[in-house]
Amino acid sequence: MTSSGEPAPEQRPRRTRALALIGALAVAAAVATWAEVHYTGGDAGSASSAGGSVSQDSLALPQSGDSSSSAAPSAMPDAAEMLPATVDVPAGANNPTPFQATRYALGTAANCADVLTPTATAAATTSCQGYVAASYVSADHTVMASVTVLGYPDAATAGRAKPAFGAATAAGTVAIFRTPGQELPALAQLPATEQQRVQQIGRFVTVIQTAAVTGANQTTPATLAATEYTLSAEVGDTVLWDE
Repeated sequence: MTSSGEPAPEQRPRRTRALALIGALAVAAAVATWAEVHYTGGDAGSASSAGGSVSQDSLALPQSGDSSSSAAPSAMPDAAEMLPATVDVPAGANNPTPFQATRYALGTAANCADVLTPTATAAATTSCQGYVAASYVSADHTVMASVTVLGYPDAATAGRAKPAFGAATAAGTVAIFRTPGQELPALAQLPATEQQRVQQIGRFVTVIQTAAVTGANQTTPATLAATEYTLSAEVGDTVLWDE
């Protein structure tokens, strides 16, 4: 060190190198932190804050042994995201009147037997990896719908499974019609008139079943068909995003 307090000339490069090393380490740490936040989806508190909400069916008892939506099998997308809490579709070519419905009895599990009848054939049951199911009730309580999405390993397997669910008149014979249950006791009893719409979307098969609520004499087969189409389109759009 010189008499003026400055580092001796031979010491200056060493301090310069030390400062450069410290600066490089700081930059590396900042880049690592950015990468962690960018690729893991942000702060750790975001997931817990989203999970605190309570929907109209979040406290429901499981049906047929299925699990809650928070325990969805890995082969299936998140149940609450796949089947929204409410459906609000304006009038259109295939639904002459606006359609509004609320979801009840949301459930998901890996055991597809929970939502299939004992008469379901091997084409429907074999290789089924899990399901998401719920009941929807129209705002005027005249139409009840059962929505079941079943997952298979690939599109080819789902294509072989689709015919096993039968035609429009086969509602309730393969896929169990899911009612609101204890969440809406007044509509827990299954009506006699049912029909269904079955579609394959990639590796998924969607089964939309509709029924006229008991006492709703104004509900026609055309209204049920329009409900099936509307829900099928809504669910189909969501399933496409999860493919």
